[in-house]
Amino acid sequence: RKLVLLGDTCSPGMIAPAAMGADLIVHEATFHRKLGSLAAKAGHSTAAQAGAFAKSIHAKHLVLTHFSARYDIGLAQQKSMGNEAVVTIDGLVDEAKAAFGSSNVSPAYDFYRCEIPRPGHSDH
Repeated sequence: RKLVLLGDTCSPGMIAPAAMGADLIVHEATFHRKLGSLAAKAGHSTAAQAGAFAKSIHAKHLVLTHFSARYDIGLAQQKSMGNEAVVTIDGLVDEAKAAFGSSNVSPAYDFYRCEIPRPGHSDH
């Protein structure tokens, strides 16, 4: 089983050869794609970048972590706040799923556990 754990990164390309075919990748998703310039300036990634990287290395599952405090936990994808739509962590997960091309995306939280099946085993 191959696990790839990335911390604060806006450009994970150098790890790509070693990460290829990962069973699980844990990637920060500090910002929504609309804040991509802020993410780059701060040395962080967007959820879309995390999903695209997971797709590029043919990962089987993506776990998102290190969310900006501006995103609420456990709410519907967007809520109305005056004239502005506020993205939630669910929205970041959806953004990563779209870029990854897979529904195998989960948000991490304190004490989060994820089973990685052994090759050749269908049960966990």
